[in-house]
Amino acid sequence: YQFYAEHHRRIAAIIQSTGHTVTADRIGKTNQNRSIWSFRIRPNKSKHNSVFILGGIHPIEWVSPEAAVALLLQLAQHPLEHTEVIIVPFLNIDRRLVVEQDLLNHEPKYRRVNSGGEDLNRDYEIHREATAIWRHLFPERYTTSTSPLSQPESQAIDNLFAKEHFNAAVSVHAFGGYIYYP
Repeated sequence: YQFYAEHHRRIAAIIQSTGHTVTADRIGKTNQNRSIWSFRIRPNKSKHNSVFILGGIHPIEWVSPEAAVALLLQLAQHPLEHTEVIIVPFLNIDRRLVVEQDLLNHEPKYRRVNSGGEDLNRDYEIHREATAIWRHLFPERYTTSTSPLSQPESQAIDNLFAKEHFNAAVSVHAFGGYIYYP
């Protein structure tokens, strides 16, 4: 487990060492006014495709930002030939920092929602309903937001999609050291 600040130090170092290969853009702010950053890895030849990677939606899912940052660092050193990649490794920053404090206090807790009390994974305009089998076992953990795009974090991603055309998008989720995939 690496803390949020450690990840940003590593990302800042790779941005400085690679010149213009990786750029950072503030795409929005969290409920508690923290900056949400995207990192664009430019292709080493003309751009034909664009891919989006999102991590850190649920603050307890520490592996998803780890995977997103690892990919960012790898692609910074070895950019794809014709594909631009935009990565947002941390979306739910406010609660990620609460999880980090929980760990420092040796009091880990299950935390899924943002500081506004909403599950960011269920705060988009479409596909808002929880469909996982787990919703039957833990209904209080699989909730839908009060209205679409009610949170600034979700709005930041929606605004990014309004500006960019992505050929593919991946939202990385993980829990307990495992990455889940369909």
